[in-house]
Amino acid sequence: MPDTVLRGVFWVLGSVVSVRRGTLVLGIIAGRVFTRSQRGAAAAAIAIVLAFRSLGEFGASRALERYDGDPRALAPAVMTVSVLSGAALAAVCFSGAAGLATLTGTPAAAPLIRVLALDRSEEHTSEL
Repeated sequence: MPDTVLRGVFWVLGSVVSVRRGTLVLGIIAGRVFTRSQRGAAAAAIAIVLAFRSLGEFGASRALERYDGDPRALAPAVMTVSVLSGAALAAVCFSGAAGLATLTGTPAAAPLIRVLALDRSEEHTSEL
Protein backbone atom coordinates (compact mmCIF):
# COMPACT_ATOMS: atom_id res chain seq x y z
CA MET A 1 0.00 0.00 0.00
CA PRO A 2 2.71 2.60 0.79
CA ASP A 3 4.25 2.12 -2.68
CA THR A 4 0.89 2.82 -4.29
CA VAL A 5 0.40 5.95 -2.23
CA LEU A 6 3.89 7.16 -3.00
CA ARG A 7 3.40 6.58 -6.73
CA GLY A 8 0.11 8.47 -6.56
CA VAL A 9 1.76 11.39 -4.80
CA PHE A 10 4.44 11.59 -7.50
CA TRP A 11 1.83 11.47 -10.30
CA VAL A 12 -0.18 14.29 -8.71
CA LEU A 13 2.96 16.30 -8.03
CA GLY A 14 4.12 15.82 -11.62
CA SER A 15 0.75 16.95 -12.95
CA VAL A 16 0.68 20.06 -10.76
CA VAL A 17 4.26 21.00 -11.63
CA SER A 18 3.66 20.58 -15.37
CA VAL A 19 0.50 22.71 -15.31
CA ARG A 20 2.17 25.45 -13.25
CA ARG A 21 5.25 25.39 -15.46
CA GLY A 22 2.98 25.80 -18.50
CA THR A 23 1.38 28.84 -16.88
CA LEU A 24 4.79 30.36 -16.17
CA VAL A 25 5.96 29.76 -19.75
CA LEU A 26 2.72 31.26 -21.07
CA GLY A 27 3.29 34.40 -19.01
CA ILE A 28 6.90 34.71 -20.15
CA ILE A 29 5.95 34.26 -23.81
CA ALA A 30 3.09 36.76 -23.48
CA GLY A 31 5.47 39.28 -21.94
CA ARG A 32 7.89 38.93 -24.84
CA VAL A 33 5.34 38.78 -27.70
CA PHE A 34 2.97 41.57 -26.76
CA THR A 35 3.79 45.25 -26.78
CA ARG A 36 3.40 47.33 -23.64
CA SER A 37 -0.03 48.54 -24.72
CA GLN A 38 -1.21 44.97 -25.43
CA ARG A 39 -0.05 43.47 -22.16
CA GLY A 40 -3.18 44.56 -20.29
CA ALA A 41 -5.40 42.64 -22.71
CA ALA A 42 -3.08 39.63 -22.53
CA ALA A 43 -3.10 39.71 -18.71
CA ALA A 44 -6.90 39.89 -18.65
CA ALA A 45 -7.18 36.96 -21.06
CA ILE A 46 -4.73 34.86 -19.08
CA ALA A 47 -6.53 35.67 -15.81
CA ILE A 48 -9.88 34.64 -17.28
CA VAL A 49 -8.51 31.35 -18.60
CA LEU A 50 -6.79 30.65 -15.26
CA ALA A 51 -10.13 31.22 -13.51
CA PHE A 52 -11.70 28.60 -15.77
CA ARG A 53 -8.77 26.29 -15.04
CA SER A 54 -9.50 26.63 -11.32
CA LEU A 55 -13.07 25.54 -11.97
CA GLY A 56 -11.75 22.45 -13.70
CA GLU A 57 -9.62 21.48 -10.70
CA PHE A 58 -12.78 20.41 -8.88
CA GLY A 59 -13.13 17.71 -11.55
CA ALA A 60 -13.80 14.03 -11.57
CA SER A 61 -10.12 13.09 -11.27
CA ARG A 62 -10.44 13.75 -7.54
CA ALA A 63 -12.81 10.77 -7.38
CA LEU A 64 -9.87 8.48 -8.16
CA GLU A 65 -8.04 9.78 -5.11
CA ARG A 66 -10.94 8.95 -2.83
CA TYR A 67 -12.01 5.66 -4.43
CA ASP A 68 -11.46 2.67 -2.12
CA GLY A 69 -11.55 -0.01 -4.83
CA ASP A 70 -9.35 -0.61 -7.85
CA PRO A 71 -8.94 2.79 -9.56
CA ARG A 72 -8.67 1.10 -12.96
CA ALA A 73 -12.35 0.18 -12.70
CA LEU A 74 -13.31 3.84 -12.24
CA ALA A 75 -10.77 5.36 -14.67
CA PRO A 76 -12.88 5.17 -17.89
CA ALA A 77 -15.79 7.00 -16.24
CA VAL A 78 -13.46 9.61 -14.76
CA MET A 79 -11.80 10.14 -18.14
CA THR A 80 -15.17 10.57 -19.86
CA VAL A 81 -16.47 13.06 -17.30
CA SER A 82 -13.17 14.95 -17.28
CA VAL A 83 -13.00 15.31 -21.06
CA LEU A 84 -16.67 16.33 -21.31
CA SER A 85 -16.39 18.89 -18.51
CA GLY A 86 -13.21 20.29 -20.08
CA ALA A 87 -14.96 20.60 -23.44
CA ALA A 88 -17.95 22.29 -21.79
CA LEU A 89 -15.73 24.80 -19.97
CA ALA A 90 -13.84 25.48 -23.20
CA ALA A 91 -17.09 26.07 -25.06
CA VAL A 92 -18.35 28.46 -22.39
CA CYS A 93 -15.06 30.36 -22.35
CA PHE A 94 -14.86 30.46 -26.17
CA SER A 95 -18.45 31.55 -26.74
CA GLY A 96 -18.42 34.06 -23.90
CA ALA A 97 -15.03 35.55 -24.73
CA ALA A 98 -16.39 38.87 -25.96
CA GLY A 99 -18.58 39.33 -22.89
CA LEU A 100 -15.82 38.27 -20.50
CA ALA A 101 -13.34 40.62 -22.16
CA THR A 102 -15.81 43.51 -22.00
CA LEU A 103 -16.55 42.67 -18.36
CA THR A 104 -12.86 43.07 -17.50
CA GLY A 105 -12.66 46.34 -19.44
CA THR A 106 -10.39 44.94 -22.14
CA PRO A 107 -12.51 44.15 -25.22
CA ALA A 108 -9.30 43.62 -27.23
CA ALA A 109 -8.65 40.46 -25.19
CA ALA A 110 -11.55 38.52 -26.74
CA PRO A 111 -9.54 36.89 -29.57
CA LEU A 112 -6.79 35.83 -27.16
CA ILE A 113 -9.37 34.38 -24.75
CA ARG A 114 -10.78 32.33 -27.63
CA VAL A 115 -7.34 31.01 -28.57
CA LEU A 116 -6.48 30.13 -24.98
CA ALA A 117 -9.90 28.50 -24.49
CA LEU A 118 -9.12 25.99 -27.24
CA ASP A 119 -6.56 24.43 -24.92
CA ARG A 120 -9.09 23.90 -22.12
CA SER A 121 -10.53 20.56 -23.18
CA GLU A 122 -7.10 18.97 -23.69
CA GLU A 123 -5.84 20.17 -20.33
CA HIS A 124 -8.33 17.98 -18.47
CA THR A 125 -7.09 14.94 -20.33
CA SER A 126 -3.52 15.66 -19.26
CA GLU A 127 -4.54 15.78 -15.59
CA LEU A 128 -5.38 12.09 -15.59
